Amino acid sequence: MGQHGGAVSTAEQLVLHSAPLWPRVLGHPLVNAVAAGNLDPDAFDRWILAEHAFGTEFRRFIAGMVTISPTGWDAEVIAAGLAPNKCDIDMVSRAALRHGTDLDVEPGPSTIGFAGYLQSQLQRGYDVALAALYATQQVYFDAWGSIRDRTNWSTPYWPFVDTWSSAIFSDWIGGLCQLVDAASPGGPSPAMCLSFDRVVRFELQFWSAIYVGETW
Repeated sequence: MGQHGGAVSTAEQLVLHSAPLWPRVLGHPLVNAVAAGNLDPDAFDRWILAEHAFGTEFRRFIAGMVTISPTGWDAEVIAAGLAPNKCDIDMVSRAALRHGTDLDVEPGPSTIGFAGYLQSQLQRGYDVALAALYATQQVYFDAWGSIRDRTNWSTPYWPFVDTWSSAIFSDWIGGLCQLVDAASPGGPSPAMCLSFDRVVRFELQFWSAIYVGETW
């Protein structure tokens, strides 16, 4: 049932379609290590680098979504994510400065592949690209929100967890849900489900590459 006792919304159906992946999202070793406060320093360094590289490319994806938005309302809701994205990039840059992370190092293949996949969705149509955008935000909010109450505020990871489980983040997701429902009121197409599902899998690969490291 939907949030208000009615039919399950399109946005909810997308999440339900990928529900088998959610235990891996909530139980990912990176997420657990952040909650426990014992993430390996090298992994934290990789996390900062990956988030900065991805955040910069993600900004281009948001801008591309604004460009293909079918209505002014869609464009306005999506564009609202640009300011928080800039704050994310600045937050990661500050973490890099404190941690001594070199942001000029080339990111790993998982980061580049994930960003490239998102860009490719812009060519698949607005509804498919929107499903991908929604997936990036919902999986992050659920993952970091799940450990918000058990993450120590004194750890260097707290600003990340705090930002990605915040009310501002949640409000933007709510707006994206409305866009998803309006874009495909009869339920998600197979292409939307595939795009959403693949983004969740890319997120998992992104985290695993950060946690264990990867080479070209």
